[in-house]
Amino acid sequence: MVGLVQDDSFVLPLTQVDIGEATGLTNVHVNRVLRTLRERGLLKFNNRRAVILDRNGLASLGNFDAQFLYASRSNIGEADLVHCGGPDTW
Repeated sequence: MVGLVQDDSFVLPLTQVDIGEATGLTNVHVNRVLRTLRERGLLKFNNRRAVILDRNGLASLGNFDAQFLYASRSNIGEADLVHCGGPDTW
């Protein structure tokens, strides 16, 4: 998705079923996560577009570190590759 965001939004042509199948999550769980993102004012969804409302809040929730985008594989530890935060951070 890097570079595909314009005006804090991006095309999201996937249904909740598609997202669930691609991630191995149930449709119910996908629905709850997306609802939580909307309720927290982080994202909204409109006409197959996802609109980022709070970039910093979304990055914080996902434990995002921008340095990861510029790191080479040789200086990233295995723990860094698998760490993504979990439900306890939501």
